Amino acid sequence: MGSFNPRYSFILLIALLFLLPPTRWFIPILHVCSGIIVFYVLPGIVLAHRVFHACSRISACILAIILGMCYHIIYLYVLSFFSIPFSLIVLLIPSIISAVLADYYQIKLPPADTSEYYLCAGAVIFFILTITLSPGEDANGHLLLVNLTLEKGMLPHTYSLYDTLSISYHMGFHAVVSELGYVSSLPSSLLLPVLGSVWGVFTMMTSYLCLRAMYGKKTGIVGGFLVCFAAIPPLYYLSFGAYASMLLFALQPLAIFLIYVSRKWWDFPLISLVLAAGFMSHTAFLLLWIPLAVLVHRYKLLIPACLMSLVLSIPHLIRLQPGYSPQEIVQLMQLWAVPETFRIEMLAERIGIFMVVCGTGGILFIQKRTRTFFIVWICSLAGLALLSTLHISFPFHFIFLANRLIDLMFLPLALLSAIFLCEIFKGKYIIVLLLLMLPLVPHMYAAPRYSQEIIFNAVSEDFTADYKGIQWIVNNTPPEAIILNEWWTGTGSAWITSLGDRQLIFPYLYVHDHFLDTLSVAQRGRDVMWVSLAPDSEQAHTLLRAWDVDYIFLSSYVEDRVRWRRDSWNIAHMISSPHYTLVFNEQDTYVFKVHLSPWNSSQILPAHPSDIHTPVPCSVQPLMLLTYRDSHLQPVTVASDQGVVAEFLLLGSGDQITVPLPYVPSLRAKSHSPCVPASRTLVFNLPGYNLGPMSLSWDWSTGPPYLLERDGHLYTYGVHALTIVYYDLWPGNVDINILIDKKWESLAVIERTGDGSVKELLLLLPDSPVPLDIGFFVHGAPFSVISFAVEE
Repeated sequence: MGSFNPRYSFILLIALLFLLPPTRWFIPILHVCSGIIVFYVLPGIVLAHRVFHACSRISACILAIILGMCYHIIYLYVLSFFSIPFSLIVLLIPSIISAVLADYYQIKLPPADTSEYYLCAGAVIFFILTITLSPGEDANGHLLLVNLTLEKGMLPHTYSLYDTLSISYHMGFHAVVSELGYVSSLPSSLLLPVLGSVWGVFTMMTSYLCLRAMYGKKTGIVGGFLVCFAAIPPLYYLSFGAYASMLLFALQPLAIFLIYVSRKWWDFPLISLVLAAGFMSHTAFLLLWIPLAVLVHRYKLLIPACLMSLVLSIPHLIRLQPGYSPQEIVQLMQLWAVPETFRIEMLAERIGIFMVVCGTGGILFIQKRTRTFFIVWICSLAGLALLSTLHISFPFHFIFLANRLIDLMFLPLALLSAIFLCEIFKGKYIIVLLLLMLPLVPHMYAAPRYSQEIIFNAVSEDFTADYKGIQWIVNNTPPEAIILNEWWTGTGSAWITSLGDRQLIFPYLYVHDHFLDTLSVAQRGRDVMWVSLAPDSEQAHTLLRAWDVDYIFLSSYVEDRVRWRRDSWNIAHMISSPHYTLVFNEQDTYVFKVHLSPWNSSQILPAHPSDIHTPVPCSVQPLMLLTYRDSHLQPVTVASDQGVVAEFLLLGSGDQITVPLPYVPSLRAKSHSPCVPASRTLVFNLPGYNLGPMSLSWDWSTGPPYLLERDGHLYTYGVHALTIVYYDLWPGNVDINILIDKKWESLAVIERTGDGSVKELLLLLPDSPVPLDIGFFVHGAPFSVISFAVEE
């Protein structure tokens, strides 16, 4: 401390670069770099200077950036708590104060250490290898939250498209991305993967600092490489788009480092800052508190640090919701039933067998108090994961899935592996380090990459058609349009909310925010089968009107776990129906505009009881109406020999519910407890205009008279004879054929002479247990029918 020397204050002049208009490609990049220096480095230097004694120059600079980001995460949460929108001046206030303090205390960076250059080289390589990873579905929600933050100028409390939902999701990562997006013109879709990779680099650096404080510089460098190049989870989570998890990985070793190197009791605010920022960035950060409790007896400052972190976390704590509804829990369990059950193979699949072996061996070479800390850290995660096999519930067990808990074990095992390598192999540890890193190389190169044409791609080429469909929606529909899609996860349509800024019937939001229950996703998922299987039915019309649907979006990209939902849509009927207009189609991506008025409902006819077991194939596919009493809460899976046909949720409403299902003879239902349907009815949905015991395809004009330009169909069931009364206005034959056993056979030929008279034709129809498809093909002028009469 001495006279005021304005060195750091001059850095504030970099903020003037924000005023440059983004006329060249490099200016937005310059804005981002300036934002990192001004927003994060200046506050971070003041925060970190008390622990510079445990750093070298490069690691000190990285530490300053990370701590500055932690500070701004809490800062933006506090601004949101008081509903203060951020602006350039508001964001610069901490930097101005920090620059003055840094100059007043004459803070200096520690001397350089050339050994950290190896770590820098590894960080650059990791960044290059992961910068173009094509983000998975989790990036969908991150993009939505960042866009909402930029739109509102603060961390949002609700989803603007679904204002009945409050946001309780941890938004630490989004706070950082939003700040840098605010001062630059770079799209959020580009900043998200870039900053995700940056936090991967930070994980390498904080792991290095943690081990350096515990066991020295060499062990720290080995640990930094192991964390990023020998462990699968960082690469996996970047590929999946789970960017909040990258903050979790980076801040855990940082908290341990600060605990080990803090010298005075008044250093506890720095620890509390990281603890609070970690919790605000990922709820699973609280799991670190379990092993930290072991260190309390030696590091007394942990107690005030934890208490102060709770105070700092108040803006986030008040957002949290107490729990999930039973319906939400069952639906989440139904979706993730397989991956949430612990399997011993998870250790090898998700971490790597060599990492597990070396990590276990590393326990032997650490001091007693540190050994206890690592054992508790690993065993607490493994123990919670093992509870899934015993079906024991604990708070939020449906979020802390077994596979994710195993993923979190990679960090302590990687740190212990570094200790093991340096102790056992001494000078030859580099060879073993390379051997541990080799298995991850194929994963690095095999991971999907996004193209330059579509910067933000969910699954590379598979998402291209859906992306174009979303762009069509953006350019051709009003902002208030409501879109019905297949499901809230596992399909390309789930990106419409974030990329298209349109309201979905099944949106992709975060499960922390109770949207499954608030938006009645379970009930709608059950009801929507009426729309997909019988799109022209009265039931479909009722639902579409109740949901105010304007468009229907069907995706090309669909994951196998929800494939049955996409396959249930009767696209051919929708294309021919007057109730829908196909406005976009590329590959298997379809966008239909819905016309709710007028509506001519198709008819649903029950089959004879004897036909229920072995229906004859026909053009009108049979449906099974399953009626049951919604007596209790449980999922029901309906499958056939070909696989899953449908999944729906009993909600325990006590009502009588009817669900349509695509019928095949091998249809069977499976549920946890007995679910006996009240009735099962085989029906046929005759498409087209309802004429009682028959239907005319939409190719006919409404009548009478009924005009047919070229070709059309008449569907009938249980009819023995059909009488057609028509005008013979123009010459030209009309061919009448009937579909039998998937082959068209001639039924009659009408020879029109054009004499203007009224004529009559009697058609005798074969007995059939299924609806008959009678096809008409008109030669010459349109065919005009006065009436159709049947004999049953």
